[in-house]
Amino acid sequence: GVFLYNAFFFTGIQYLPTVRASLVIAFAPISITLGNSIFFGEKVTLIKWIGILVSILGAATVLTHGDFSAFLSTHTWGLGELLIMGCVLSWTVYTLIGRMALRNISALSLSAFSALIGAVLLFIPALQHGLVERLSNAPWQALTAIVYMGATATALGFIWYYEAVQKIGATKAAVVGNLTPVFAALIAVMLLGEELSWTTIAGGTLVLVGVWLTTQK
Repeated sequence: GVFLYNAFFFTGIQYLPTVRASLVIAFAPISITLGNSIFFGEKVTLIKWIGILVSILGAATVLTHGDFSAFLSTHTWGLGELLIMGCVLSWTVYTLIGRMALRNISALSLSAFSALIGAVLLFIPALQHGLVERLSNAPWQALTAIVYMGATATALGFIWYYEAVQKIGATKAAVVGNLTPVFAALIAVMLLGEELSWTTIAGGTLVLVGVWLTTQK
């Protein structure tokens, strides 16, 4: 979940646009839902499937700014897309294994162990790419960003994700994750002065509708 996801992602985005990579990752709720159904016997109603698809449509609307034709015409599936699919599969396995492990381990302990193992494994390729030299020459802004990413975006994010899996289930937690591009767009509006577009509003609404449908009994 930590090592393979990051290895697949940062290698994959060298071969395709970030928007296209984000859209492929948005399909994670489908693979997680299928995994839940196959390995845990969780029943997936038609309403849930509709909710998942609506949330993906919403995320796609935000990421492509409503221009789906430009996205589809970029190029066909290649190495980059396959690597990003590796992200989806590794995150699915991470989520499903976590669901089993959470029966006996707290979300905090599980996140700590997985992050520690992932960090050790990531150090190997990082050292090969000049980690020590890059850190020694990095400005304080970059080091501050690293601390923020490690303490909040990674540590708190992983802990809260597993707590969500524990409380509301893997499918619902994964669907809520499709709000990521929506929040990214809203933060860009607030902090970077970008214009709030109709696609952000429409896409965000679709994701919220998708989440709402998925949580219906």
